[in-house]
Amino acid sequence: MIEGGVGGSSTQTGLRFEGEMDLQTALKTKGFGLRPLTIEGFKSSAQRKPQEVLFQGRVIGFCLPASSLYAYLQNFVFEDLKRQGLSKAKILDRLKADTATHLETRGLSKEQIAKVLDDSSGWKGPLSSRLLPDEAFLNLEDNTLYVIEKKMQTVAGSVDEKLQTFDFKRKHYELLVKPFGLNVKYTYVLSFWFNQPKYFDVLLYMKNNGQDYWIQESPDDFTVDMKILGLDNFEH
Repeated sequence: MIEGGVGGSSTQTGLRFEGEMDLQTALKTKGFGLRPLTIEGFKSSAQRKPQEVLFQGRVIGFCLPASSLYAYLQNFVFEDLKRQGLSKAKILDRLKADTATHLETRGLSKEQIAKVLDDSSGWKGPLSSRLLPDEAFLNLEDNTLYVIEKKMQTVAGSVDEKLQTFDFKRKHYELLVKPFGLNVKYTYVLSFWFNQPKYFDVLLYMKNNGQDYWIQESPDDFTVDMKILGLDNFEH
């Protein structure tokens, strides 16, 4: 598995994504500690709960899959405003006002902003909608949100076209975390299926536009380097 390419030797000391293995399971197999991360007011399935990630007993980051990413960021803002002495009602008003300001800056009309604020799907920060990551790891050591999109398909389908949307998705996450002073590293993890010649154009386009990806070298090996999460200095 190599980054931004279509071949190379495997990194046996890296993270293994076998079948539908999620990031939390992959980290456990590497010896990292995990324990539940409590986010006030957030509920999720047992398999997709946010987790603290520990190295030698020290918290080095958080696994924030799917909507838990938004719950964590919202709660971060909520707690900061609560420390300033604002009531819950005023905090919610402040969150809406901040969202409206961000959307206005991006060129949305007052009518469009009102529709976003009326949407009951939850807090979206400076965005008009939520884009849910397959896997997200907030690395506290380098202040970076690592977003992993896994494309494990073995047959042709709609995922073929989704690879071409990386620029929008990458910028989406950059906008989301900009108010928090975080960096974003957005990476695709692709199955062996994408080694076919018909994907060479889109893979080259991704590479030429600074989009990182890791691609499976063989159907039996799905190992990616630890730097996909900025953890290459944390080998046990």
